[in-house]
Amino acid sequence: MLSDPYRMTVHFLADAHEIYPMMDMYQPVIDWVDPDLHIFKISERTDFSDGDNQSFSMQTSYLPSVSLMVFLHEEGMLGCERIQNAKKHFEKSPWKFHHSEEVSRGRVNPYPYNSQDFYYTSEDLPLWAVRQVHYGKEHIRVVVFASEDNWNDMVQFYKLIIGTEPDLNRNDFCLFTIHTHLNYDVQFALKKIQSDIKPRALDCVKLQFRVSDVGHIVPLFPNVCKPLSDTRWQTTDHDGNVIVLEVTGCNPSPSEKASHVSRHSSDRSNRSDQSGRLSHRSDQSDRLSRRSDQSDSLSHRSDQSDRSSHRSDQSDRSSQNSLNSGNSDRTVQLSSFYV
Repeated sequence: MLSDPYRMTVHFLADAHEIYPMMDMYQPVIDWVDPDLHIFKISERTDFSDGDNQSFSMQTSYLPSVSLMVFLHEEGMLGCERIQNAKKHFEKSPWKFHHSEEVSRGRVNPYPYNSQDFYYTSEDLPLWAVRQVHYGKEHIRVVVFASEDNWNDMVQFYKLIIGTEPDLNRNDFCLFTIHTHLNYDVQFALKKIQSDIKPRALDCVKLQFRVSDVGHIVPLFPNVCKPLSDTRWQTTDHDGNVIVLEVTGCNPSPSEKASHVSRHSSDRSNRSDQSGRLSHRSDQSDRLSRRSDQSDSLSHRSDQSDRSSHRSDQSDRSSQNSLNSGNSDRTVQLSSFYV
């Protein structure tokens, strides 16, 4: 399963005129790791009502619930050239600075060139960040910020969907490896935020996971799971983030099962009809056979009658010939007598 690069994908919803500009903003970030990796999908937004259902308290601070982070190796003479070039990308319009993350709970950052800054382009789109990795593979990491109240439930929810235990599980951070490549990994992480900050679910972002089946996990979901198609289902996690499940298993959908049952019933009905027709034909054949036998019997009797009649005719002719022969003999005898 780790060999599937699209086991997890991030879907962005945008207005029609924003799709290509958004691609131009996001694709360079992915190109730093792998230009052929397409785990970010952008499609046209058609439903504009979801955001109206959210209510926010003025006394509470909110943080976008999803961030996308790219971890790059050090390269160049100064060891941070690649990171600095990546950071310059986020300093250009329409990117805007959002906030800077605390480093090790207030301690001094041992890598001052490794920025802890987050950037964004819109309130309803994820945060983005670039980080420096000093050994091992590079990473593309999707991070969901989870509320303190729902932390344990969120960990169990995503364990259920991903189907594996996390590679790292602390009391405030949980990390899964979704896809592994020769040079990089695709990761999914949960990050617990402080109790005075609440995650804000993003209306224009959907996380999609591939699963082999939904039948055994849907009853364990906290919220309604509705079908989008025969192979895609949508639900929300405990903090309200939209999750889409793409079923990749071989089990047929309910409609396919119904179609199969219908076809099976139809086949049985057809076979029954064929059997009935064959039986009817067999009965007709038997009746024809019996009629043929009767006809043969009558014909045989007729032949016997003809032969009997023929024999009778022969007998009559023999008798007549005998009489004629007797008369002839008598005539000869008489002639000789006369001679």
